[in-house]
Amino acid sequence: MSRDVVQEMKHEWVHGLYNDGWQGLIVDDAFQHPAKFARGLIYWIVKAGIERGWWTPGETLLVDPFAGVALGGLVAAAHGLAWIGVELAPRFVALGQQNIDLHRAD
Repeated sequence: MSRDVVQEMKHEWVHGLYNDGWQGLIVDDAFQHPAKFARGLIYWIVKAGIERGWWTPGETLLVDPFAGVALGGLVAAAHGLAWIGVELAPRFVALGQQNIDLHRAD
C-alpha cells in the first residue's frame, strides 16, 4: 500500500466514522455484544475496499472470523458482497441470525 493511500485512509478515519449507531437497524438484544463494529467504520472499510478494487460486488466472499452479531455481514450484503461469519458464542450466533433475518424481510 502506498504512503499516499495510507495518508488518505488516516485522514478519512477521523471524520465521523464513530457518529452513527445501529439503533433501529439491529434487534435490541444485539446491543448486548460487548464489541460491536462502529457502523460508520465498517461501512467505510467495505466501501474503501470496493473503491480500491480489493473486493468486487457479486464476486467477493468476505470471511469474518469474529462475526459477533453479524454487523459486518449486514454491511457486506448492503454492498453486494457475500459474507461468512464465524462466531463461537451460540447466543451471538442466534442474535446475528436475527439481525440478518430482520434485513431479509425488507
